[in-house]
Amino acid sequence: MASIELQAAIDAAHAAAEVIQGFYRRNLAVTLKADKSPVTEADVRAEQAIHELLHARFPDYGFFGEETGRHAMDAENIWVVDPLDGTKSFVRETPFFSTQIALLRAGKLVLGVSCASAYGEMAWAEQGGGAFLDGEPLHVSAIGAIDEAFLSTVNLKTLA
Repeated sequence: MASIELQAAIDAAHAAAEVIQGFYRRNLAVTLKADKSPVTEADVRAEQAIHELLHARFPDYGFFGEETGRHAMDAENIWVVDPLDGTKSFVRETPFFSTQIALLRAGKLVLGVSCASAYGEMAWAEQGGGAFLDGEPLHVSAIGAIDEAFLSTVNLKTLA
């Protein structure tokens, strides 16, 4: 059974998914942040939806959002949020993006939620509670040899 914090994170990820899907494939304007990474209205509004829900349920918790900044960072419990991880894919209208929500307690990660709204999938894990994908338990692969494994990655940078 999920804790009230995990349930709130799942609910917040669903709220963000509704916002994001409303903007998906809508030819949005893209702005570049100081670090040259893209941001859209979908990023900002999704983070606002997450923040509103989590703050309503846990007003004393801190919040570290990629788009809207940091609030109450001296709190023991801090939500860490990337509302639209994969904005480059999102603006290119490919479905390789997700919402990431985690909770730090005294500096240690205690739960995480990842919602791939374009696929209708949600994964979550909580310390001591296991990991799940759409309600089904996840497990470590039995594959022991790298040549039998599948590897997928993005954003590899050439080392010079």
